[in-house]
Amino acid sequence: MDVTDCFTWTKYPGSITRVWNGTTVALRWDYNLSPAEQVAANLFSSRIWERGNESNLVFVAAKNFNGNSGETSYRENLEPRITISRSEEATLIINDVTKEDEALYKFKFNLLTLNNLLISLNTTLLVGVQPTLQCQSSLSVRKGEKAILSCSVTGDPTPNVTWTKESEPENIISYNSTLAIDNVRVSDGGKYNVTAYNGRSASVLVTLNVIYQPENVILTTNTTSKVCRGVLINFTCTAEANPPVHTYLLYENNTVINNMGMSGTWIDTVFTKNIAF
Repeated sequence: MDVTDCFTWTKYPGSITRVWNGTTVALRWDYNLSPAEQVAANLFSSRIWERGNESNLVFVAAKNFNGNSGETSYRENLEPRITISRSEEATLIINDVTKEDEALYKFKFNLLTLNNLLISLNTTLLVGVQPTLQCQSSLSVRKGEKAILSCSVTGDPTPNVTWTKESEPENIISYNSTLAIDNVRVSDGGKYNVTAYNGRSASVLVTLNVIYQPENVILTTNTTSKVCRGVLINFTCTAEANPPVHTYLLYENNTVINNMGMSGTWIDTVFTKNIAF
Protein backbone atom coordinates (compact mmCIF):
# COMPACT_ATOMS: atom_id res chain seq x y z
CA MET A 1 0.00 0.00 0.00
CA ASP A 2 1.40 3.39 -1.01
CA VAL A 3 0.95 6.21 1.51
CA THR A 4 0.95 9.76 0.10
CA ASP A 5 0.26 13.22 1.42
CA CYS A 6 -3.07 14.75 0.46
CA PHE A 7 -5.31 17.72 1.20
CA THR A 8 -6.21 18.01 4.89
CA TRP A 9 -8.25 20.61 6.74
CA THR A 10 -6.41 22.30 9.61
CA LYS A 11 -9.06 24.84 10.52
CA TYR A 12 -12.75 25.14 9.75
CA PRO A 13 -16.00 26.30 11.40
CA GLY A 14 -18.26 23.74 13.01
CA SER A 15 -21.25 22.45 11.14
CA ILE A 16 -23.26 25.14 12.96
CA THR A 17 -21.96 28.60 13.82
CA ARG A 18 -24.10 30.65 16.23
CA VAL A 19 -23.79 34.44 16.46
CA TRP A 20 -25.87 37.39 17.66
CA ASN A 21 -27.23 40.03 15.34
CA GLY A 22 -25.19 43.21 15.28
CA THR A 23 -21.90 41.38 15.96
CA THR A 24 -19.00 40.50 13.67
CA VAL A 25 -18.18 36.90 12.81
CA ALA A 26 -15.10 35.47 11.08
CA LEU A 27 -15.61 32.13 9.33
CA ARG A 28 -12.13 30.60 9.07
CA TRP A 29 -10.91 27.77 6.85
CA ASP A 30 -7.33 26.59 6.43
CA TYR A 31 -5.62 23.49 5.11
CA ASN A 32 -2.42 21.64 4.24
CA LEU A 33 -1.66 20.71 0.65
CA SER A 34 0.22 17.76 -0.73
CA PRO A 35 3.37 18.56 -2.76
CA ALA A 36 1.47 18.09 -6.02
CA GLU A 37 -1.41 20.23 -4.80
CA GLN A 38 1.01 22.94 -3.70
CA VAL A 39 2.61 23.01 -7.15
CA ALA A 40 -0.84 23.37 -8.71
CA ALA A 41 -1.80 26.08 -6.19
CA ASN A 42 1.31 28.06 -7.12
CA LEU A 43 0.07 28.11 -10.71
CA PHE A 44 -3.55 29.04 -10.07
CA SER A 45 -5.89 28.55 -7.13
CA SER A 46 -9.37 29.77 -6.35
CA ARG A 47 -11.26 30.12 -3.07
CA ILE A 48 -14.99 30.70 -3.41
CA TRP A 49 -17.71 31.41 -0.84
CA GLU A 50 -21.40 30.89 -1.53
CA ARG A 51 -24.45 30.99 0.70
CA GLY A 52 -28.10 29.97 0.69
CA ASN A 53 -29.14 26.31 0.79
CA GLU A 54 -27.81 23.26 -0.99
CA SER A 55 -30.30 23.65 -3.84
CA ASN A 56 -29.88 27.40 -4.25
CA LEU A 57 -26.45 28.84 -3.52
CA VAL A 58 -25.57 32.46 -4.29
CA PHE A 59 -22.06 33.77 -4.88
CA VAL A 60 -20.67 35.86 -2.01
CA ALA A 61 -16.94 36.30 -2.56
CA ALA A 62 -13.83 34.84 -4.17
CA LYS A 63 -10.06 34.96 -3.73
CA ASN A 64 -7.93 33.96 -6.70
CA PHE A 65 -4.16 33.53 -7.02
CA ASN A 66 -2.52 33.76 -10.44
CA GLY A 67 0.98 32.33 -10.53
CA ASN A 68 1.82 33.98 -13.83
CA SER A 69 1.43 37.48 -12.37
CA GLY A 70 2.07 36.51 -8.75
CA GLU A 71 -1.01 38.50 -7.76
CA THR A 72 -3.98 37.68 -5.57
CA SER A 73 -7.30 39.19 -6.63
CA TYR A 74 -10.47 39.58 -4.58
CA ARG A 75 -14.09 39.74 -5.61
CA GLU A 76 -16.51 40.77 -2.85
CA ASN A 77 -20.09 41.32 -3.95
CA LEU A 78 -21.33 42.44 -0.54
CA GLU A 79 -18.47 44.64 0.63
CA PRO A 80 -17.90 46.45 2.90
CA ARG A 81 -20.17 44.38 5.14
CA ILE A 82 -18.89 40.99 3.95
CA THR A 83 -15.22 40.83 3.07
CA ILE A 84 -12.29 38.41 2.77
CA SER A 85 -9.41 38.67 5.23
CA ARG A 86 -6.20 39.89 3.59
CA SER A 87 -3.99 38.38 6.29
CA GLU A 88 -5.44 34.85 6.60
CA GLU A 89 -5.64 32.01 4.10
CA ALA A 90 -9.39 31.67 3.74
CA THR A 91 -11.44 33.75 6.18
CA LEU A 92 -14.78 35.34 5.38
CA ILE A 93 -15.70 38.26 7.65
CA ILE A 94 -19.32 39.31 8.15
CA ASN A 95 -19.76 42.66 9.88
CA ASP A 96 -22.91 43.81 11.66
CA VAL A 97 -24.60 40.43 11.24
CA THR A 98 -28.34 40.50 10.54
CA LYS A 99 -31.02 37.83 10.46
CA GLU A 100 -30.80 37.92 6.65
CA ASP A 101 -27.26 36.53 6.94
CA GLU A 102 -28.59 33.29 8.38
CA ALA A 103 -27.81 30.62 5.79
CA LEU A 104 -25.61 27.71 4.80
CA TYR A 105 -22.13 28.97 3.83
CA LYS A 106 -20.08 26.81 1.45
CA PHE A 107 -16.34 27.31 1.04
CA LYS A 108 -14.79 25.80 -2.08
CA PHE A 109 -11.08 25.38 -2.84
CA ASN A 110 -10.37 24.83 -6.51
CA LEU A 111 -7.16 23.82 -8.33
CA LEU A 112 -7.82 24.20 -12.05
CA THR A 113 -4.42 22.85 -13.10
CA LEU A 114 -4.79 19.65 -11.07
CA ASN A 115 -7.69 17.99 -12.86
CA ASN A 116 -9.93 20.81 -11.65
CA LEU A 117 -9.66 19.54 -8.08
CA LEU A 118 -12.55 20.92 -6.03
CA ILE A 119 -12.86 20.51 -2.26
CA SER A 120 -15.63 22.11 -0.21
CA LEU A 121 -16.83 22.37 3.36
CA ASN A 122 -20.00 23.92 4.80
CA THR A 123 -21.13 25.68 7.91
CA THR A 124 -24.63 26.86 8.77
CA LEU A 125 -24.78 30.31 10.30
CA LEU A 126 -27.58 30.75 12.85
CA VAL A 127 -28.24 34.33 13.91
CA GLY A 128 -29.75 35.02 17.31
CA VAL A 129 -31.76 38.18 17.90
CA GLN A 130 -31.64 39.82 21.33
CA PRO A 131 -35.01 40.17 23.09
CA THR A 132 -37.00 43.36 22.85
CA LEU A 133 -39.90 44.34 25.12
CA GLN A 134 -42.61 46.84 24.33
CA CYS A 135 -44.80 47.34 27.39
CA GLN A 136 -47.21 49.91 28.72
CA SER A 137 -45.27 51.96 31.25
CA SER A 138 -48.16 52.08 33.73
CA LEU A 139 -51.74 50.96 34.29
CA SER A 140 -54.35 52.37 36.65
CA VAL A 141 -57.21 50.18 37.87
CA ARG A 142 -59.71 50.42 40.69
CA LYS A 143 -59.50 48.18 43.71
CA GLY A 144 -61.41 44.95 43.09
CA GLU A 145 -61.15 45.13 39.30
CA LYS A 146 -58.97 42.96 37.06
CA ALA A 147 -55.56 44.27 36.01
CA ILE A 148 -53.92 43.11 32.79
CA LEU A 149 -50.30 44.13 32.22
CA SER A 150 -49.17 43.10 28.75
CA CYS A 151 -45.96 43.28 26.72
CA SER A 152 -45.01 42.55 23.15
CA VAL A 153 -41.93 40.30 23.17
CA THR A 154 -39.66 39.55 20.23
CA GLY A 155 -36.38 37.67 19.88
CA ASP A 156 -34.84 34.59 18.32
CA PRO A 157 -34.77 32.03 19.82
CA THR A 158 -38.14 32.83 21.39
CA PRO A 159 -37.37 34.42 24.77
CA ASN A 160 -38.56 33.06 28.09
CA VAL A 161 -40.57 35.71 29.96
CA THR A 162 -40.83 36.20 33.72
CA TRP A 163 -42.64 38.75 35.89
CA THR A 164 -41.58 39.70 39.39
CA LYS A 165 -42.61 42.48 41.71
CA GLU A 166 -39.77 44.92 42.32
CA SER A 167 -40.19 44.54 46.07
CA GLU A 168 -40.03 40.72 45.80
CA PRO A 169 -37.42 39.99 43.08
CA GLU A 170 -37.06 36.30 44.01
CA ASN A 171 -40.77 35.54 43.62
CA ILE A 172 -41.70 34.82 39.97
CA ILE A 173 -45.43 35.40 39.55
CA SER A 174 -45.87 34.77 35.82
CA TYR A 175 -44.09 33.18 32.86
CA ASN A 176 -46.25 34.78 30.16
CA SER A 177 -46.00 37.99 28.18
CA THR A 178 -49.21 39.08 29.96
CA LEU A 179 -49.67 39.37 33.72
CA ALA A 180 -53.30 39.18 34.85
CA ILE A 181 -54.33 39.98 38.43
CA ASP A 182 -57.95 39.29 39.45
CA ASN A 183 -59.71 41.27 42.18
CA VAL A 184 -56.85 43.74 42.57
CA ARG A 185 -55.89 44.61 46.13
CA VAL A 186 -54.18 47.74 47.36
CA SER A 187 -51.07 45.69 48.11
CA ASP A 188 -50.86 44.70 44.43
CA GLY A 189 -49.90 48.24 43.51
CA GLY A 190 -46.26 49.01 42.73
CA LYS A 191 -43.59 48.32 40.12
CA TYR A 192 -43.31 45.04 38.25
CA ASN A 193 -40.19 43.85 36.45
CA VAL A 194 -40.77 41.89 33.24
CA THR A 195 -37.70 40.12 31.84
CA ALA A 196 -37.18 38.35 28.52
CA TYR A 197 -34.24 35.95 28.16
CA ASN A 198 -32.95 33.84 25.24
CA GLY A 199 -29.24 33.87 25.99
CA ARG A 200 -29.39 37.65 26.08
CA SER A 201 -31.81 39.53 28.30
CA ALA A 202 -33.98 42.63 28.33
CA SER A 203 -36.15 43.97 31.13
CA VAL A 204 -38.72 46.71 31.65
CA LEU A 205 -40.45 48.14 34.72
CA VAL A 206 -44.23 48.47 34.60
CA THR A 207 -46.17 50.36 37.28
CA LEU A 208 -49.56 49.21 38.55
CA ASN A 209 -51.49 52.07 40.15
CA VAL A 210 -54.42 50.88 42.31
CA ILE A 211 -57.14 53.48 42.79
CA TYR A 212 -59.32 53.18 45.87
CA GLN A 213 -61.69 55.34 47.92
CA PRO A 214 -60.73 56.59 51.39
CA GLU A 215 -60.52 53.81 53.95
CA ASN A 216 -59.12 53.33 57.44
CA VAL A 217 -60.53 56.78 58.32
CA ILE A 218 -59.40 57.82 61.80
CA LEU A 219 -60.27 60.91 63.86
CA THR A 220 -57.84 61.56 66.70
CA THR A 221 -57.44 64.28 69.30
CA ASN A 222 -54.67 65.34 71.63
CA THR A 223 -56.77 64.53 74.67
CA THR A 224 -59.29 62.05 76.09
CA SER A 225 -63.03 62.12 75.56
CA LYS A 226 -63.43 64.36 78.62
CA VAL A 227 -61.87 67.83 78.47
CA CYS A 228 -62.19 71.04 80.43
CA ARG A 229 -63.79 74.13 78.98
CA GLY A 230 -61.28 76.61 77.58
CA VAL A 231 -58.66 73.99 76.69
CA LEU A 232 -57.15 73.96 73.20
CA ILE A 233 -57.84 70.70 71.44
CA ASN A 234 -56.50 69.30 68.17
CA PHE A 235 -58.75 67.29 65.88
CA THR A 236 -56.81 65.33 63.23
CA CYS A 237 -58.40 63.29 60.47
CA THR A 238 -56.35 60.69 58.54
CA ALA A 239 -57.32 58.28 55.79
CA GLU A 240 -55.71 56.01 53.23
CA ALA A 241 -56.69 56.54 49.60
CA ASN A 242 -55.33 56.70 46.07
CA PRO A 243 -55.27 59.40 44.83
CA PRO A 244 -54.47 60.79 48.30
CA VAL A 245 -57.25 62.58 50.18
CA HIS A 246 -57.17 66.28 49.30
CA THR A 247 -60.15 67.53 51.31
CA TYR A 248 -61.08 66.77 54.91
CA LEU A 249 -64.45 67.89 56.29
CA LEU A 250 -65.15 68.16 60.02
CA TYR A 251 -68.65 68.79 61.29
CA GLU A 252 -69.56 70.74 64.42
CA ASN A 253 -73.21 70.29 65.41
CA ASN A 254 -73.94 69.15 61.81
CA THR A 255 -72.24 72.22 60.41
CA VAL A 256 -69.15 71.85 58.20
CA ILE A 257 -66.01 73.42 59.65
CA ASN A 258 -64.29 75.07 56.69
CA ASN A 259 -61.02 76.27 58.19
CA MET A 260 -59.23 72.95 58.76
CA GLY A 261 -57.23 73.07 55.48
CA MET A 262 -55.70 70.18 53.57
CA SER A 263 -53.76 68.84 56.55
CA GLY A 264 -56.82 67.33 58.16
CA THR A 265 -56.08 69.11 61.46
CA TRP A 266 -58.27 71.63 63.24
CA ILE A 267 -57.38 73.43 66.50
CA ASP A 268 -60.01 75.15 68.59
CA THR A 269 -60.88 76.10 72.15
CA VAL A 270 -63.39 73.72 73.68
CA PHE A 271 -66.63 75.07 75.05
CA THR A 272 -69.44 72.70 74.04
CA LYS A 273 -68.61 70.61 71.02
CA ASN A 274 -70.18 67.77 69.11
CA ILE A 275 -67.67 66.83 66.43
CA ALA A 276 -68.21 64.37 63.61
CA PHE A 277 -66.17 63.36 60.53
